[in-house]
Amino acid sequence: MTALSETMQHDHARCDALFVNAEAAAEGGDWVACERGVAKFRQALLAHFAIEEDVIFPSFEAHTGMTEGPTRVMRGEHAQMRALADVLMQAAEGKDAEAFADAAETLLILMQQHNMKEENILYPMCDQALRDDAQVCASVAEFGGGLAMSDRGPPTVVVDACAMMPPEPMERTLEGLDQLGPGDTLLLIIPRQPAPLFDVLLNNGYSYSVATRDDGIHEITIWQDSSA
Repeated sequence: MTALSETMQHDHARCDALFVNAEAAAEGGDWVACERGVAKFRQALLAHFAIEEDVIFPSFEAHTGMTEGPTRVMRGEHAQMRALADVLMQAAEGKDAEAFADAAETLLILMQQHNMKEENILYPMCDQALRDDAQVCASVAEFGGGLAMSDRGPPTVVVDACAMMPPEPMERTLEGLDQLGPGDTLLLIIPRQPAPLFDVLLNNGYSYSVATRDDGIHEITIWQDSSA
């Protein structure tokens, strides 16, 4: 798996987690949290579509000549998901539980099928076709946080977990987060992506980005989400 596949698959998981949080809020009747959750999910979803439609897909088509293949199908499904995300937002704003549940069920099925096709078919094809395209690689790295986080300045707290065994990375990271103030960041350096930590972050008002180095080590930048 290359950085492109890894970054995009990770973002699938991030969007899925945001969707689950919004759906849980709706099921609990917390429409304020639901509306906020849908807004965050929709923002993440549209950003994911943008990097694909503006960078990855056109480059793949240019390298392969395949303009009527999988990228065309994915664009069509993106349009369907955008429309359903808008319905979710309207339902949340209107506190319409039935409309929300209907749209959420349809969107969930579509996302699952869409992600499977991208992860099992399209992303491996993109890995092969675009592995030497420096512009695409740089854009994907920025999307994953490698370049975007440089604008935040040096991290306030650094946790180097390369030699740690679970649960120490989680414990040290949570301790470090207690030290963060507005605008501060924590940098976690770790050999494996910590899925349980990602859930904790999303559920407690933090955002994060993942950049994968050439040696396979992950650099995860974490900050307080001002919209949470």
